[in-house]
Amino acid sequence: MRTRQMKTFSSLKPALRPAVRYRRELEGVIIFDPASMGIYATNPTGFLILKKINGRTSCAEIVERLQRRFVSTSRRTLRRDLRRFLEDLASVGLVDFEA
Repeated sequence: MRTRQMKTFSSLKPALRPAVRYRRELEGVIIFDPASMGIYATNPTGFLILKKINGRTSCAEIVERLQRRFVSTSRRTLRRDLRRFLEDLASVGLVDFEA
C-alpha cells in the first residue's frame, strides 16, 4: 500500500492556483495569495520547487531535479520534504494537483 501511495504522489503534477504570485527575495521567497490576502515565506529551496509547480511537471520529476542539485541528500528525504512542502501549500489553498 505504501508503494501505491508513492506511485500516486510521484505521478501528481502540482500547480499553483492562477492568482498566486511569488517573488524571490535575498533570503528566500515571498508568496502572495490575492484571494485570501495571505502572505507566506519560504527558503531558497522552496523557490526551486515553486519554479516547477506548473501543472506539467510531476512530483517524480521535481524530486529528480532536486536530486541533481542536492546530490548528498537521499531521494527518500527529498521526496518526503517535497511532499511536506506541497501539503503545506495545499493546506492554505495555494496549490492544486493534476493526476
